[in-house]
Amino acid sequence: MRRIKVYVEALPVTLSQAMHRVARALTAAAPDTVEVVRDAAEADLQVLHTICPGAVGALQANRYAMIQYCLNTAGGTEQFAGLWGGAEVVWSYFDIAELLPSSTRFYHAPLGVDAAFRSGPTPRCDRDIDVVTSGYTDGHGAEAISEVWEAAYRTGCKAIHLGPREIEGWAVPGHIMFENVHGIGDEELAALYGRARFVSGLRRVEGFELPAAEGLLCGARPLVFDRMDMHWYRGTGSFVHETAGEILVEQIADVLVAPWQPVGESEWEAACNRFSWERVATGFWEAML
Repeated sequence: MRRIKVYVEALPVTLSQAMHRVARALTAAAPDTVEVVRDAAEADLQVLHTICPGAVGALQANRYAMIQYCLNTAGGTEQFAGLWGGAEVVWSYFDIAELLPSSTRFYHAPLGVDAAFRSGPTPRCDRDIDVVTSGYTDGHGAEAISEVWEAAYRTGCKAIHLGPREIEGWAVPGHIMFENVHGIGDEELAALYGRARFVSGLRRVEGFELPAAEGLLCGARPLVFDRMDMHWYRGTGSFVHETAGEILVEQIADVLVAPWQPVGESEWEAACNRFSWERVATGFWEAML
């Protein structure tokens, strides 16, 4: 029987670490009935990383599946209606089943976590970083990065930001530091997570934040907004209401100064299963085929 040829967009790690990991995991988990090809022009089906409608401009195959990372990058969800209607499968950590046409299959799952990050819980004495933030920093606090930094500064806590750029003037010796995430390997990154009490996943636009899941498997508590698309962290995360400015800073500060509860073995084992790439990626192929 002829195998279906599938092209999985393989974005460079410098453009999107998360999408790079997704493409790698899907390729590794591809079943015998699938041949992953390197050229979209050869493919029967293309897997698209979708942030906004413009992200599908490179569509070359006649058939496609979508991974829906964001819903509010350029307007309401109606902007994606046409794309969803033409997709064979839509995978998202957002529960958008009711928004999709009946002809489109829906795969509801989080992103997975690479094996390098399964270092497990460590004692409190080993955790000298209070909170880790991540992402592109534009100075506007769109993803609550600045609120986390302000809360850390006020409470005398130590924060480290993982990202390709700094905001000039934000570095505060002993409190706010920066690490170029593209300049370190997974083992070094896992070791950094293993030194942290919290990893921030406070995302207003980008949705599920992979560093929060990676940090959890290294024993750090995810710091996330209390909303439905963050239910993947129920029982393990520290939740704050989705506000902004001073109110959000105060909520984060309260979390940072409260007694920290280490991630327990049973919590860690459950998270390893929930964020297993083998389970998540295999589930995608099963939904598509």
